[in-house]
Amino acid sequence: MKKLLGIVVLGLLLSENAYTKTLILNCPQIVFGQNLGSIYYIDTIKKSVGRAYIDKKNKTLNVYTWFYKNIIFEEKKISFNDPARSLFDVYMPDMAWLAKTEIDRINTKTTHYQKDDSYEYYYDKYSYLPEIFKTKIAKKKAKWKWVSTNDCKKIDVKNKKNINFISKKEWADLQKKYNEEFDKEQMKKNKPKF
Repeated sequence: MKKLLGIVVLGLLLSENAYTKTLILNCPQIVFGQNLGSIYYIDTIKKSVGRAYIDKKNKTLNVYTWFYKNIIFEEKKISFNDPARSLFDVYMPDMAWLAKTEIDRINTKTTHYQKDDSYEYYYDKYSYLPEIFKTKIAKKKAKWKWVSTNDCKKIDVKNKKNINFISKKEWADLQKKYNEEFDKEQMKKNKPKF
């Protein structure tokens, strides 16, 4: 009886690991010789998608599970709004509704969309309304336009030791530190030479 119980418990532990599906999608997009693609950390059990960066210096994968907005898991695709899907890649959560990414779960591709320029028209047309109403109207009326589709490479996560989950506060503190260092360098650079 003890052996049977041991086998059942071991089987449950092994089957839980078999169904836990955490993976990384690396989706390169080369523009003018620069890789502007994205790396996604996907947990199909928790139904979460995180933005990820490879930290070559520390040999870790930094994951920001709070980054994307309005994540929806469907059978054949995962979709979410990207608050940094712009030319300058600046995190702007209030503007996340302007950019959408869909991950094709069958063909392992990402497709990026953005709202067409008509959202500006609706902002102007309803300028007399409070900001929240103008935004709701623009969200509803502006159409999605295709931006790009990228092939992705799937990487199964077997060892989570080298994954560093970064909270929003840690990220904000790092951004502040980088900005201060940048400002100091600029002050040195722009200091009069004589």
